[in-house]
Amino acid sequence: MPEATVAEVQILIQGFDFNTLMAGQPIEWTSISDKTTVMYMAVHCCINGPVGINKSTTFPGLVGAATIKSKLPAGAANSGWKQLCRTVATAINNINPGLQCARKRAKGQLWPLYD
Repeated sequence: MPEATVAEVQILIQGFDFNTLMAGQPIEWTSISDKTTVMYMAVHCCINGPVGINKSTTFPGLVGAATIKSKLPAGAANSGWKQLCRTVATAINNINPGLQCARKRAKGQLWPLYD
């Protein structure tokens, strides 16, 4: 089964209503300057597995390595990131329920829905 591609991730993000996804989240959405990158990182974590918010990671499709925390407002915590990713994973399932990826094969579901 093929992995989710960068193009598929971009299509998923285009289908998101960021304001609806962020409603009620502990991360202050209005303080995020690069919302598309944050959503890209969230989708990456959902389909490939979690990355700690302080870990420098190279996200396919983004230039260079970055930490998730560097893109979030001050005070953002792992628990808030996980909550956001849970909302994003549900949105992914709604937009493309047949999406094939590493997490679905390994755990039967997107991260963090299997936690």
